[in-house]
Amino acid sequence: MSDWTEGYVTDVGYIFGYYRELSPLHAKIALHDCNVACPEVQTACELGFGQGMSINIHAAASKTQWYGTDFIPQQADFARQMAKASGADAHIFNDSFEAFAQRKDLPDFDFIGLHGIWSWISNNNRRIIVDFIKKKLKPGGVLYVSYNTLPGWADFVSMRHLMTRYMADMTSPRQNRLEQISGCVDFLDNFLATNPLFAQINPFVRIRMQRIHGGDTHYLAHEYFNRDWLPMHFADMARWLQDTKLDYVCSARYLSHINQFYINIEQENFLNSIQNPVFRETMRDFMVNCQFRLDYWVKGVRELSKREKEEWLQTQRYILIVPQSDITLKVDGTQGSIDLDPELYNPILELMADYRPRTLHQIEEEIQKDSITFSQLYQAIIVLLGKAYIEPVQEEESIAQVKFQTMQLNSFLCQQALTHNGIGSLASPLTGGGIYIDLIVQLFVKASQQGKSEPQQWAEYAWQQLSAVGRQVIKDGKLLESSEENLAELRVRAEEFAQKRLPILKGLGIA
Repeated sequence: MSDWTEGYVTDVGYIFGYYRELSPLHAKIALHDCNVACPEVQTACELGFGQGMSINIHAAASKTQWYGTDFIPQQADFARQMAKASGADAHIFNDSFEAFAQRKDLPDFDFIGLHGIWSWISNNNRRIIVDFIKKKLKPGGVLYVSYNTLPGWADFVSMRHLMTRYMADMTSPRQNRLEQISGCVDFLDNFLATNPLFAQINPFVRIRMQRIHGGDTHYLAHEYFNRDWLPMHFADMARWLQDTKLDYVCSARYLSHINQFYINIEQENFLNSIQNPVFRETMRDFMVNCQFRLDYWVKGVRELSKREKEEWLQTQRYILIVPQSDITLKVDGTQGSIDLDPELYNPILELMADYRPRTLHQIEEEIQKDSITFSQLYQAIIVLLGKAYIEPVQEEESIAQVKFQTMQLNSFLCQQALTHNGIGSLASPLTGGGIYIDLIVQLFVKASQQGKSEPQQWAEYAWQQLSAVGRQVIKDGKLLESSEENLAELRVRAEEFAQKRLPILKGLGIA
């Protein structure tokens, strides 16, 4: 009998992550920043959607028709429950990549996305995916792909080898997967405590192991313990895609579009001297020791016309999604911590603190500061996007059309979050995507939607819901034991929610 898992971890569910880079609206912003046209995405596909958070949030919060597959049955089932709850046009399949690629009921796609899975699958599956992209991505269509990257992972390849050997040679089949992983991490900690020469020569290994030791074991299972695990140089990825007619355009990380955060002038001049774009991008990865790439590729790059660029600048709106008190005017990149100019950023943030969408031109008109040029304002918006302080906003027609779907999906997610650790995003009809919201805030939102208008009522409702499933509030890393302690902390958080978070969530169409 064949092993349907193909060496992939299937006995431990993946985390409930939401990835905004899979949003076609985010792809459009990134591509337009590089003066490249992006199609109106009517059909989109996510390959290997995990628990289905991104595909369902994007299907519920936009007019795009989404298709996707994940071959782990439990994950596909949960994704289907989400699609049923929202009523959105999401077509969820439980096929292998091979079976999915052979389906006759799939349209051609304007957008295809795969987050992370490229690093964890076999070469045979990579060939299937490349062939699928070649056949099913429309001319002008966008590919989003993220993957573990060399040289950033070079020092950890041998440690990952030890992890897999420990699992194969040192664990008992009577242990469940999560127990085996915890034992493996503890074993490697003890190994590093002996100060081996390998760790002395590769000091970053210790830092990475510290991060692993505090990580979610469900994430660790899928990140490190699949049979296939292959970090890849950018040039090798380009070689995989060379027959698809795709061209690399840009990183999905907005901050990476601004060189000063990641490379110095000397490095920038060196890169500009390299004519070959693939080799130049490969060299940039060495300069920043890149560990994970998030990239947009386009099938037939077309430069934006002057009219298209101006129309986009005139009509694309943005909204602030965090309270001003949570904002730091710094960017931490490979060039160190760089301070942002408060005379540029503070007027923008103060204006947007009413949590209303605005275009760049509206912001320019309202701040009315002669010292701020339009190009400075535009770069500031890209930086604020990169720091996830603001989000792009879709058209009013789309917002009205998807509002009921997002409400239905959010109600389902709030309920599921009580028993599924890690569900931390809800759908916004304004942004067409997800917004991070922790469980307690989700419960406050649900209480307010049920007509409870006071922080005291929100706190009591949240505690009723948490205690009913045997959960407690965590404060300063410790579980609060008594009902009195839990209620007291929830009251404090409810007051903060009323002042800082509720206005934002109302602006986003979530509360």
